[in-house]
Parts: sequence; structure tokens; C-alpha cells
Amino acid sequence: NCPAARYLTRGVDRLILAYTLESGVSKPFRIRRSVASDHTDWTGVGSGFTDVSEFPYHVRGIKKLLDTICVYTEKSIWVGTRTGASAAPITFTPRVTDVGLYVAASLKGRNEFHLFVGNDDVYEFTGSQTRGLALPVRDTLLTNLSPASTARMWAEILIDTQEYAAFSSTGAATVPD
Repeated sequence: NCPAARYLTRGVDRLILAYTLESGVSKPFRIRRSVASDHTDWTGVGSGFTDVSEFPYHVRGIKKLLDTICVYTEKSIWVGTRTGASAAPITFTPRVTDVGLYVAASLKGRNEFHLFVGNDDVYEFTGSQTRGLALPVRDTLLTNLSPASTARMWAEILIDTQEYAAFSSTGAATVPD
């Protein structure tokens, strides 16, 4: 009985879904959680959902950060923390309200930070604040991105050098160039 979803992660002893499709209706603001320690039970005690609709931006990604769940929208970042209550086990609060995830597949991270291509820079998010990283090349990078091709852009943290590498489409290109 698990609904279809664009994004998922595991955290707080649950499977967490974002941007779900329920009964044929798209729920772009929805964060849904399973029962604790049972990723197949979506209706029992502790399961449920939260709509992050305080800011009217669609969810673009979700990822675990330390003991929290970070939800990235088009122009905000929400952080979910464990409450200890079985009926409402996670509470989501907006942590950053002026930075969003522009390229969904660019969201990568380690245990203590996330990196992503935002709407106006490449950012590091630590769970409490963002820091722009691409100032020397930011204008060139963002001016040349092809907005129609963001679904085909992606990033990775290279294993050998620990560098963040983003692959993007520019101009009229439909694949990363």
C-alpha cells in the first residue's frame, strides 16, 4: 500500500517519501512516512504525512543528514527531527527560506553536510545554514544552464578526490555537455 513517489530516503527508523502520487493525484508538497521499522506498513500507528505547503514550492529532493531528514523545495529547505511521539514521530520546520534546490539530481552529501546546485549558487547545507561555494564561477554557471534540461543534469562526490562534480546542460543542449 506504498504510494508512488519521486523522492525517498530512509531515516528515523522509517522509509520517508516525498512528492507522492496518491489515488492518481500528484501531491508535490507531501512528505509521507511508514510505520517505524516496517517499510511495508503505510497505514498503522506512526505512519502518516506532512504537507510542507507553508511556502508554495514543490519538493525537489529529500536526504538524511545526521539524525535529521532534509526536505529541499524549489526555494526553501525544511528539516525534520524526531519527536518521540508515536502518532507524530517527525516534525518538519523551515530552516532556510530563500535558497532552494534547482537541479534535483545534484543533491549529494556526506554525514555532516549536503551539496547541491541551488537557484542562484552551488551550496553547502549543514542542517542549520547554507553557504554559497561557487562565487568565482557562479554567474557563468547559472547563466549557461538550460532550464529545460535540469532533469538530465546531475552531480557526484568523487571518491578519490572528494570533489563535488556537477554535470550540466548548457544552451540548447539536451544532455550534459
